[in-house]
Formats: sequence, structure tokens, C-alpha cells
Amino acid sequence: MFFTCLAMFPTRDGLIAAFLEHEQTQQEIFRSVLTKLVGKVSILSAAALAISTLAGQAATVGIFGSSGGGSGYASVLNANGHTASNIDSSQANDASFLSTLDAVILGRTDGTSAIIDFVTAGGLLITEWRGAEWVFNSSGLLDGDAQIGSSPSTYRGTNTTVSFTQAGIDAGLSTGLGSSFADGGATEYFFPVSNLGPHVEILATYDHGGAFDIPTIVGGASGAGSVLMATHDWNDRSYNAADGLTGNEQLLVNMVGYSASVAPVPMPAGLPLMLAGIGFLACAKRARRT
Repeated sequence: MFFTCLAMFPTRDGLIAAFLEHEQTQQEIFRSVLTKLVGKVSILSAAALAISTLAGQAATVGIFGSSGGGSGYASVLNANGHTASNIDSSQANDASFLSTLDAVILGRTDGTSAIIDFVTAGGLLITEWRGAEWVFNSSGLLDGDAQIGSSPSTYRGTNTTVSFTQAGIDAGLSTGLGSSFADGGATEYFFPVSNLGPHVEILATYDHGGAFDIPTIVGGASGAGSVLMATHDWNDRSYNAADGLTGNEQLLVNMVGYSASVAPVPMPAGLPLMLAGIGFLACAKRARRT
């Protein structure tokens, strides 16, 4: 009886073989889980790429307020693949109408509550010079301060050079312009901005009177949308698509493609390992049942 029972126990070689077979099975399960996880990450990456590609597509743009010599902004944008037109006060207050647009350009006038809703729902707002005052001080779309007439004077000199930061270059604002540009009377007055919130990016700067890297183009995300403020007086020139893109005309085209970079919510360091472990245990349990 004793020897009969003893014979029922596996031999050393049998135990080793069983152990190796078990290890191989677990490794195969683990590899399968990792492959699925990597596949999901690839799908998410492809989706992100598709979203970023949309930023370069044609946009429908409404222009509210001063617009570079009548239809100037619209003529430049329409000649460069976009659909742009001036809008009146009733349209700027009409949420249904604004929902048909991709972007609104605000020229030297205050915006509306409907424009605020348009931005937070996913639209793009572009402002010129004093539009920064409405964005920062009234709309609540971005954190910061803007004030006209502060010291020193907002006059910085005709043809002041505007230099793009790395963030501005990455956002595509420097396309066709290089690292900096100047545009006569359109880079002459600058609306002072300060106390920028942590989520407001400095996209371009200028130097004046011994002060360096003074912000002039800033932007950021607001709700699901984006706000881009070019605080120099880029309305102080004529915009004409017939003579090619120069200075602020090129910047205007670039700005319509702007999308604020949103900092991703950080993933807990142990989450990938935990997910892999859960998947591993689930697969192992299923394998034992089969």
C-alpha cells in the first residue's frame, strides 16, 4: 500500500516538466495581455494624430468688429482655403448661428455671452489688440490681466519685431514667417498683459526699453475650446489677398489653425502595472477553467 501511494507522487523530472509547462503558459498569457494593451495604446495614438490633423483643415470663420479694412480679413482667409465673412451683432449673440462656425475673430470690440459659450463648447476665439481686455477682464475665458494706458506707454515704435517662442513655433504660428517678423504700423502698439494664469501659454514676445520677452501673443484652452490673443495692433494695416501673404496676413492664416495644447491628466505610476496584473489574473483564471 505504501509503495502504491508513493508511486502516485510525480517524479522530480515530472515536477520540473510540469513547472516549465506552467511557466510557459503564464508567459504566453502575459504576452497576450501586453499585446492587447499595446494595441489599445496604438489606437489612442492614432486618434490623437487624427485630431491634430484636423487643425490644418479649412475653417469657417466669423469676423466680429474691425476687420482690417472692411472685408480684409475675410479676403485673405477665403483666398487661403477658409470660408470667412463679417458677422453683425445679432449673429454674435445667436448661439445657433455661432455653432456653425469653427472660429470667431474679435476685432476691437467686446464679445458676447454667446461667444463665451461658443468657445467653451469647442470653438476658437482670436482677438486683436484690445480684445485681450475683454478676454482677461470680462469674459473669464482665461486667467490674466490686461490694461490700456499702463506705464510704459503701449506705443513701442513702428515696425517692432515680434519673436515667436518655442510654444508659438510648435503651435504653427511661425509658418511662413520664420522665428520673428515685423509689420510696420501693425506691430507698433501693444496691449499690456500680465499676471498670466498657469494654463496661458506665451507664444510670442517683443523687446522694448531694456525689457525683454514681453508677452504679445498668448493663448490657452478654455473649456473644450481655445483662445488666441495677438495683443499688437494688427488691425492697423490693409489686408489684401491679391499681393500675397506678408507679415500679419500670414499670421492671420496661421492663427486660424491654432489649437491650445492641453496638459494631459497624469496617470498614476502604478496604473499600467496594475492593469496588466488584473488582466494577467483574469486570463490565468480563464485558462485554468478551460
